[in-house]
Amino acid sequence: MRLDLDLDRLVDEVATRVATELAHRIASEAPSPWMAMKEAIAYTRIPAGTFRKWVAAGRIPAHGGRRKLFHRHELDAALGYRHPGAASPQAQRLNGKSGAA
Repeated sequence: MRLDLDLDRLVDEVATRVATELAHRIASEAPSPWMAMKEAIAYTRIPAGTFRKWVAAGRIPAHGGRRKLFHRHELDAALGYRHPGAASPQAQRLNGKSGAA
């Protein structure tokens, strides 16, 4: 049994399929909730100096050493932002869930 293959065409087809699959996977991934300082400042729209002061004072939670990382949900909670679908503190109390962590 002899098999004739056009390797160039096969390589092109495999590369196209891989590129298409990777593009779909990248497009469907949710963005990371972790942000660097610059991203967190842009996300919160707080002036950079004020943001840094609040981080130093502990008003805004940060992770890491010199290069701080910020979690989107922690920023939202510290600034009083609510997520769509999140239960209000009153609804949590009515359901028997504590608002404290």
